[in-house]
Amino acid sequence: MSAATTGNAMKRESFLHSLGAAALWRGLDRVAGLAKHILIAAAIGLSAQLDVFYMAVAILGVLVFSWAHLLDVLAVPQLVKASQAGDQATFQSLAGGLFILCLLASLLIASLFYGLRDWIAALAPGFDAKRNAMLVDALAWLAPVALLYIPLRMLGSIARSVRRFTLFYQAEFLTSLVVLTCVLVSDDPHVLLWAFGLGVSVAFFFSWRRCAAISSHGDIRSVRPSAPACTWLPAC
Repeated sequence: MSAATTGNAMKRESFLHSLGAAALWRGLDRVAGLAKHILIAAAIGLSAQLDVFYMAVAILGVLVFSWAHLLDVLAVPQLVKASQAGDQATFQSLAGGLFILCLLASLLIASLFYGLRDWIAALAPGFDAKRNAMLVDALAWLAPVALLYIPLRMLGSIARSVRRFTLFYQAEFLTSLVVLTCVLVSDDPHVLLWAFGLGVSVAFFFSWRRCAAISSHGDIRSVRPSAPACTWLPAC
């Protein structure tokens, strides 16, 4: 990557650009989310399938989304500090290390999420045997979300730490758009489940490719798990 290309990739968004991007992409995300819920209500209605979907998402919120939010709160100040100090080597090491740490943690969480889904489903209050069996199946379908959501949020944190807010909002919109499209074109009874996983996967790979231009060498993938522990486990 040339110096000019790297400079453009590292160029921070202005306040007005960030404000406009937030209004545009968050607005599109909300419209897509509203359309998604309207389609869900029209296609499924109030049913056991819908109850199971929202219970599965609530479980994800406790076991996965809460950790993503915690890591986001902890990581962004440190990333901003490294970025503002102008120490690109430290920023690259920290960003790549946190990303790898999130991948490893998510692999463990997703493995437990999938392997212990029978026990996790038993925690759902008020579910009869039929809904409980459906919930076990739903948790298996949502394993890709458990695997990729935390790394996705970390990529968003890395982008926001260098004032590249558009990427974060685009990823959110992509997730909603994929789910909306799948619900619109598919009559598969499991569409809500695999569409959510597909949406998060698409947003993750989109963000990962875009974040390749953020580090000083143009690629956060240059920090590998084989690097010394002091560089790829900065959270310790």
